[in-house]
Amino acid sequence: MLVRITQKILHANRPLLPSLIFGSLPALLVLAACNRAEPLVTASTASPTLEYQGAWGTRGAGPGQLTSPIGFAADSVGNIYLVDAATGFVNKFSRSGQPRLSFQDDRLNLQPSDIAVDQGGAIYVAEARRGSVIIYYPDGRRYREMRIAPAKQFRGSLRVAVDSDGSLFIAGRKPFGIRRYSRRGRLEATWATGKIPSAVALEEPAAMAIGPDGFLYVSESARPVIHVFHPSGEWQRTFTVPGDGAQLAGLSFTARMLVAADPKNHALHLWSLNGAYRRREELDAWITDLAPSPTRLALSPDGECLLLDAPAARILRFHLRE
Repeated sequence: MLVRITQKILHANRPLLPSLIFGSLPALLVLAACNRAEPLVTASTASPTLEYQGAWGTRGAGPGQLTSPIGFAADSVGNIYLVDAATGFVNKFSRSGQPRLSFQDDRLNLQPSDIAVDQGGAIYVAEARRGSVIIYYPDGRRYREMRIAPAKQFRGSLRVAVDSDGSLFIAGRKPFGIRRYSRRGRLEATWATGKIPSAVALEEPAAMAIGPDGFLYVSESARPVIHVFHPSGEWQRTFTVPGDGAQLAGLSFTARMLVAADPKNHALHLWSLNGAYRRREELDAWITDLAPSPTRLALSPDGECLLLDAPAARILRFHLRE
């Protein structure tokens, strides 16, 4: 059973955003419950480089539960953040599924399209319906709302990422392109198709992530490609998948590899950071539904790979060997 309690947030040793600190804000609803694990049978045909560790997640519309999970992010210590498009809940879990935090925005009916977390633990939620990115303190209190552009420009495709310096990157469908903001919210750079060769012009972003090299990686919704940009906006290279039929969604990294989710084919694709394609990992042994999955993923420094299986309202855990 999930229990929702009101708790005063302790401020000691809490990481803060590097910019403004507002006055007192309302207390937060914190989740203090246990999630139901969903055991699966590991198929004998499993990949020797992808070792199944288990699954967790509870379907429902309450705090800590999943109805239509759409955004997925991990912080520097391996906690997992999920936003739900149906309920507006922002949920934080340990990688094993232990609940850490759950809240809804107290000022609006949040309908998120993406989520990111910075190194201080601040939470960034993209809201394409409003054309905004809403920023929360690590304890879930609202910090500010950044109005980016009229909502009609995005149609659900607003994506967000934060680099190690606190710079915020926001991407939307053509002609919005990509914009970079300072940690204080000042627009520093904007680029659309003008800085990108016409053959690889960004049409509509599916996912966005910062690589260990500091570059910005953006996957396309309509094509199986990942564009790589310098933080200044200059296009660097494009990653591709051999053959036809792939669909690239969520992106994440190890120290040496880029990994992308392919929900259409229930697979993962892996590249070296120089763009060389490494291999494809099949997930049909664990994802048996016909619905597209996984839509998002996160990788930890020790090789744990967490996949968002949104149709089944669960997180799959693997150990990924390079």
